[in-house]
Amino acid sequence: MLVDGRLQNSDFHVLYQLGKIPLLPTSSNFEHLISTPNIVAADKTIYIEELDKYPQYQLMFLRPRRWGKSTFLQMLANYYDMSKADEFDDTFGQLYIGKHPTKDRSSLLVLLFDFSRITTFESPHETRKELNAMMLQVLRKFLETNKRFLGYPNSETLLSDDGADALQNVLVSLLIAVCAFWLIRISADSCRRAQTKAFCWS
Repeated sequence: MLVDGRLQNSDFHVLYQLGKIPLLPTSSNFEHLISTPNIVAADKTIYIEELDKYPQYQLMFLRPRRWGKSTFLQMLANYYDMSKADEFDDTFGQLYIGKHPTKDRSSLLVLLFDFSRITTFESPHETRKELNAMMLQVLRKFLETNKRFLGYPNSETLLSDDGADALQNVLVSLLIAVCAFWLIRISADSCRRAQTKAFCWS
């Protein structure tokens, strides 16, 4: 359907000839776009190649609602997440970046928060309660998914009722695990500057 991010002119005709109706996306979920047959969507994975030309970057994208910011962020999370390395070919195989992967594919621990789920028109107490619940849910899943990379930490000792405190505990645990990894790496090979990639959508 898509070649290097561009929809081919004959695609609609082919679908209609096969008796299939082309579908427009009904969800911003990246995995939904990948797994839904006959869906019409743009392949934006070519931009990953552009982003990875810079070893360190922190980006902020300001776009109106429904412009694909969340989908793009989920795409990046899937691409860099080392816990999803075994799913890389299934997810990206037919896309541009699957045919032109960069060296950073499936190489990072990814922590993804979706603050759009927070109800902001309620009282400050309720908003904080929702924020803490969302952060704890994401952090618990992160620890479970990446436990083999983090030295099998005890999530119950790291996660308090306060989302900010829990996040700090997880980041400290992550730092300890990464430092231990680099000490082993340094003893076997030369030290290489760590890479950081950060995104913020608004």
